[in-house]
Amino acid sequence: MEKRIERKENLEVVITCTVNGEEWTKLVKKEFNKRASKVTVPGFRPGKAPANLVRARVNQAEVLNEALFNTANACLKSVAEEDKLVIFSKPKISSVSKITESEVEFTLTFCLPPVVTLGQYKDLNVALKEVKATPKEVNAYINDLKAKQAV
Repeated sequence: MEKRIERKENLEVVITCTVNGEEWTKLVKKEFNKRASKVTVPGFRPGKAPANLVRARVNQAEVLNEALFNTANACLKSVAEEDKLVIFSKPKISSVSKITESEVEFTLTFCLPPVVTLGQYKDLNVALKEVKATPKEVNAYINDLKAKQAV
């Protein structure tokens, strides 16, 4: 698995991942076998049908799509662990440039959390105004509350 990491402005990260050869072939075969185990061919016991009949009944696009998503998750996890990235937004597959049974190349995009630097906030001198209430104002407020809560 080859990975290229590119950091763009606004904390965006783009990962271009290429998987080919035996690694991708194993992933595709694993997904095919997962779907093939659920295929029923009339006249054959489950799991005993000839491979060519099973292959005709399995949607190859679904197999490649599921293998792509599993590979994208693995790629994202390895990049996040290696570079100690904190993923802030939901990663998405922004483009798939190649996808065949022998290789795949795709681009993942996600955002990092914003970096915040605090300014001087301690030792601020803020003048607070003293609030004075007369007993007459306090009683008026209490009587108003009583009137609102009365049944």
